[in-house]
Amino acid sequence: MRIFLLTSVLMACRNEDDKTEDVEDVEPVVVDADGDGFSEEDGDCDDRDAQISPNAVEICDGFDNNCDGEIDEGVTQTFFADVDEDGFGDPEETVEACDLVEGYVVGGNDCDDDNSTVFPSAEELCDGLDNDCDETIDEDVGSLFYIDSDGDGVGDSEQTVTQCDPDLGLASVGGDCDDTDPMRSPNAFEICDGIDNDCDETIDEGVMTTFYMDADEDGFGDSTQPIESCVQEQNYATNADDCDDINPLINPLADEVCDDEDNDCDGFNNEAGALGETIWYEDTDGDGYGNVASPLPACDQPSGFVVNYDDCDDGNIQTSPNAFEVCDGIDNNCDGQTDELGATGEQTFYADLDADGFGDPNNTQQACTQPSYFTTNSDDCNDANATIYLGATEVCDNLDNDCDGAVDTGAVDAVSYFLDEDGDGYGGVAYTDCTPPTDAMYVGGDCNDSDPVQNLDDADGDGFTSCDNDCDDFDATENPTVMWYVDSDGDGFGDPTNCNLCEPVNSSDVLDGTDCNDSDATENPTVTWYADADGDTYGDAASFTTCARANSSDVLDSTDCDDSDSTENPTVMWYADADGDGFGDAVSSMACTRASSTDVLDDTDCDDADAAE
Repeated sequence: MRIFLLTSVLMACRNEDDKTEDVEDVEPVVVDADGDGFSEEDGDCDDRDAQISPNAVEICDGFDNNCDGEIDEGVTQTFFADVDEDGFGDPEETVEACDLVEGYVVGGNDCDDDNSTVFPSAEELCDGLDNDCDETIDEDVGSLFYIDSDGDGVGDSEQTVTQCDPDLGLASVGGDCDDTDPMRSPNAFEICDGIDNDCDETIDEGVMTTFYMDADEDGFGDSTQPIESCVQEQNYATNADDCDDINPLINPLADEVCDDEDNDCDGFNNEAGALGETIWYEDTDGDGYGNVASPLPACDQPSGFVVNYDDCDDGNIQTSPNAFEVCDGIDNNCDGQTDELGATGEQTFYADLDADGFGDPNNTQQACTQPSYFTTNSDDCNDANATIYLGATEVCDNLDNDCDGAVDTGAVDAVSYFLDEDGDGYGGVAYTDCTPPTDAMYVGGDCNDSDPVQNLDDADGDGFTSCDNDCDDFDATENPTVMWYVDSDGDGFGDPTNCNLCEPVNSSDVLDGTDCNDSDATENPTVTWYADADGDTYGDAASFTTCARANSSDVLDSTDCDDSDSTENPTVMWYADADGDGFGDAVSSMACTRASSTDVLDDTDCDDADAAE
């Protein structure tokens, strides 16, 4: 192609005059396409590659570099097959190539290419093969073995052989001190038989047993009398645990007994678990009575423990079977009952069967706390009717509702009426009754019911006339604008529900109608009542009502120091009882209220630091 192009160019450059020239007169052009100094005419077998020419050096690349018609001649390498892949090739199986062929190696000196343990630099093994290819088998690799006549695995050090594998009757170790006895060798255990079993030139070392004299024949020996022997002799034991070898009842397996002896040889006498122990109970409060929940078995009495478990509260010295029952919500005497009948501080309660809050004075019960259907007062005159009690509202029912001893007197539903003695149509004297007479008048105002003719003059100047309808022509305070109130209890305060317009019905009637209870002179607006919950006649200053009692037990005195305890009031003196014997110290006192829950009312203790005095 290159020649063609160059020729074409040359022809194109010719002028018209040249066309007539004879072609045979033109010399041919020599082309060296790859510039290596050789054209095809000069023998270049590949004018496209400057590395290929007759003058090139043949290299191992798969091409005819020197254009001699042969490829890679004289430049290939011989490689040897390595079947066993040990890095050494078989000299009999080769291949020529430029580069290393897979499965082949450079060296070809393997003497057995089917065994990877056989090659020139291999370590000679004791296997019957020439492992290192030096034409000598198993040189310098055999082991030293010892003749083992008795077959105990240890040979006679004086009789040896060298070979790869031990045959029957050979051992890899020597040192047998008697190759005729398989029970004797360095591998044997020394046994107590009078023979050097382990071949260490010592007889029965470390295998003899230490036995100890067992004089009392209880199976436990005396540590101070040992012997070494292979056989246990009579009256000897294998242990030295006996702490008393003359008493067969004393040894490590014996039961510890409460006898001040170390029966079980543990170094302690009468320790926990000994036979014959007493059960002791903790007495925390030191009152001589123990706590059943804190038992401690022991031979001897531990400190702070007692032999009984009768205390029901071991944290309170005031509580024990020897204590007095007191009204305090605690089982003081440990009888299983709290505040039972007869306890100090009991209160009298009255039956309230009709549940009206007022008790029957003829039906009482002594108790620390208020029983069901009982109350603290005795103001009921009929405990079968809840509408009848002291202070109840009197009504027209033919009953003494307010327990004042009178039936229907002052009944709130009683009718007020008048009698008209002079027949002028106006009543004079006022009356109140549950059943008024048939001729009762309900219009009053007659100032003279014995004279039907009245003076119409306004003598008292109060502005009212017409039959002197001011009721008293001589008293200006008696007129139709004035309300008079009945003052039955004479305390100066009238009953707001029992009144009369114009004039008083009774000479004791008053103009003030603010009485809260006109049947009791002590209940009026000027009076303050105080609750007396404990019934000691002294009231609680913090719980009060004005005018009327809240309860029939209320009192006018407000100096109670503890209204929940009748024994604590201004008339009572309490004395400290430090030793808990029920008698107080006269010089340590507190008025009205206790300084401590252990205080007592008695001041006759002669030594309050000693309960026995």
